[in-house]
Amino acid sequence: MANTDVTDPGAAVVPAAKMHTATVIFCHGLGQTTTFHEFDVQFLAQRLPFVKWVCPQARKQPVSYNRGERHPSWFDIWNFPPHINEFDDSGVAESIAIIEQYILHEMHDGIDQRRILLVGFGQGAALCLMTALTTLNDIGGAGSLSGWIPHKIRDVCFFFTNILMESVTKLSQNIVQNDPSIPIFWAHGDADTEIPLRYGRNSIEFLRQRLGMTRETLHYIEYADLGHETSEDVLKDLASWIIDILASNAGETA
Repeated sequence: MANTDVTDPGAAVVPAAKMHTATVIFCHGLGQTTTFHEFDVQFLAQRLPFVKWVCPQARKQPVSYNRGERHPSWFDIWNFPPHINEFDDSGVAESIAIIEQYILHEMHDGIDQRRILLVGFGQGAALCLMTALTTLNDIGGAGSLSGWIPHKIRDVCFFFTNILMESVTKLSQNIVQNDPSIPIFWAHGDADTEIPLRYGRNSIEFLRQRLGMTRETLHYIEYADLGHETSEDVLKDLASWIIDILASNAGETA
């Protein structure tokens, strides 16, 4: 991924091989760089030639889990697996704002917001999920690979959802942002020790029970013997999900 985004020299970009009609913003995990998932992105790009792939780079900052050593990180983490009560408010807010800027940049370039998707791995998946569940933009969906939803952000998501429900009732469905039916793809390995499977299941339970997401919207798959990593099966399932989502949001899909 040699190309860089002119809006952020640290980001890597894989241009669409055909007419650019959709964009996926792919966020790496803790301690990683944009090159870590290069194979994954190239694998997906071959199956989705109309998609532009933007891979932001998290800045290096002190990470408490690593005793203050500086590593690429979207927000601070104290433990693995992350504890329920830990939450880096300022770091999360800053990183969500960064992803929002990427979304706006693609929209200004003429891409329909419903054809902009967020996908992330590990900590990057947590960031994508938090952004997707709180953004005011009507993006197409979010994909989580070995991710989780931090507990503190859940109350914010629940608040936004309740406000949306009241607004829809009062304004005759003039507001569609923060819709709890935003499509989500979730892949989790049952051998993941960094973000254990129970974190994925607990997050799915939150999405279904508190936000009211349905099985039609929430595509959840568990992978046997898969650790904190991706696999060809995961990538094939993710590619199929992206194709389906973009097909339902009009435009070219092949």
